[in-house]
Amino acid sequence: MTTDGTKDASRLFDALAHRYRRIALYYLREHETATLDGLVDLVSGWVEVGPGPDEPVDRDAVRAELYHVHLPMLDEADLIEYDVDDRTVALRGYSAAAEEILDAAFEADTTETPLDIEGVLAAAAGEGDACRPGEAACGPDDGAGRGDRPGSATEDGDGG
Repeated sequence: MTTDGTKDASRLFDALAHRYRRIALYYLREHETATLDGLVDLVSGWVEVGPGPDEPVDRDAVRAELYHVHLPMLDEADLIEYDVDDRTVALRGYSAAAEEILDAAFEADTTETPLDIEGVLAAAAGEGDACRPGEAACGPDDGAGRGDRPGSATEDGDGG
């Protein structure tokens, strides 16, 4: 893997390290855009009653963390476009390897299946050019069938 590939994989793993960022990305893979308020509702609901351990949630704290930490980090990792003024978020393109890594993270977050570390590392080693979701240039793993994923986020998380 090239130095740039290592840097890209490291940025992706950093971005996926926090549950709130993963939840936001799962939703955006399905809907491509959201508002800050929609993501606050989504993340709060997922953490309170969704897959994984239920935790009490302070919506104001979730809003502050998304606004100041998590959405800027996803933007910095080139996974989303975050408009702070409009409080809107849009999914950017990402590689087929990033899609595989997100699939593995989603599976681990929503089922009892343990994370396939070897598969994730193999996907990271194949990190390639970014593309828009659904773009033909991405090849057969371009995200077709994204709406088929079990556990897709509810409409409650979509504020726009």
